Amino acid sequence: MTPLRLTVCATLCLLLAAVSACGGSAGSSDAIVVSDSSGIAMVSNDLTRLDAACIVAPTPTLSIGTDDGEDESMLHRVFGATRLTDGTVVLVNGGSHQIRFYGQDGMLLRTAGREGRGPGEFADAFYIHWLPGDTLYVGDYRPFQFLVFGPDGSWVRTVRPTPLYANNPGTMNVLHDGQLLLAEQDPFERNEPTAFRERVMTVMLHAADGTLTDTVARLPNGRWGQAEPGPQYPWLFPLFESFAVMAARDERIVLGHASEAELRVHRATQGLPVDRIIRWSVGDRAVKSEDISAERARFSAQYANLPAEQRAVLVDPMLSEKRPVADRFPAFGRLRIARDGRIWVREFPRPQDPPKHRWLGFEPDGRFACRLVTPRYDDILEFGADYVLTHERDTLGVERVRQYRLSTN
Repeated sequence: MTPLRLTVCATLCLLLAAVSACGGSAGSSDAIVVSDSSGIAMVSNDLTRLDAACIVAPTPTLSIGTDDGEDESMLHRVFGATRLTDGTVVLVNGGSHQIRFYGQDGMLLRTAGREGRGPGEFADAFYIHWLPGDTLYVGDYRPFQFLVFGPDGSWVRTVRPTPLYANNPGTMNVLHDGQLLLAEQDPFERNEPTAFRERVMTVMLHAADGTLTDTVARLPNGRWGQAEPGPQYPWLFPLFESFAVMAARDERIVLGHASEAELRVHRATQGLPVDRIIRWSVGDRAVKSEDISAERARFSAQYANLPAEQRAVLVDPMLSEKRPVADRFPAFGRLRIARDGRIWVREFPRPQDPPKHRWLGFEPDGRFACRLVTPRYDDILEFGADYVLTHERDTLGVERVRQYRLSTN
């Protein structure tokens, strides 16, 4: 297969070609869909005219995890969760090197895996992805590999991508046919650490047996450097920096960069063609001095009780005037593809926003579906058609995986 290398320049050329080659045709009052002669659909959503809302119920229908009780009811280092077709929730409990199966009553049904290097054993379990037939791909490293389990928890096989990944990829997805979509970043530029140079994320496609078959894209992925040079100081990115995003499910690969409110949807077929480009409107994204002050104050307050010597090394560089600041807020942050094919993007939270997360949902064809406002869960691990699975920690650090009903207002 000929590698498809979509650099930023190539992407811009593609967009210009699509715009010049097509004629505009209004699809509806909710979105404008335009297709060019190459069959690429351009879907533009004017969010100033769209007000549909989705709602997450305030009370969970399922809660797993407690601060006291049997080991099976206590969670430690949860690194993902998904739901089987019968409603069973499966989560990765990294602390015990297991995947755990829970019924809708919250009771443990069975476990799979343990610490080790043999078949069905984990060195460090940390990721889970659902495939049709309730097949489960669970990440493990080092080196990085997938352990594949059936719905009953039986180990099926291990898939180790080649060339080997010494560490876990920064982003990882599994397509419906077992192809692997993995992404890793290039190393830090250590010769001039204070220059804050752009890093690159390379997205690669592997066959179901782990063999590398294609390079999907090379995307800019944020500037990195040190406010204070030296091995004891952290590597940082500018305040409010934008990064590349990638997600995949079934036969679709979705790529974007948070600097623009735009996503490219590829079909996982020969040549990885672009199927559609999804755009949406955003408001003023200019970063103001009060935003910078609020973000520094918020971060400083998180570590108010840290000893002075640790603050000097770990916190002060984050607050330093030498740390660059982006001119614009990112257009969005997280990206998720739901089990029903919807695409969810989380709006980037501003420093002075209330403690909520705001999500935008798009139908599989790119049309706006709804806005969703949720509490600031630690993470939404999975979107379903009518549910979300969340990862939450209380003030004592106790972990819980919860399921909430998702509905349209």
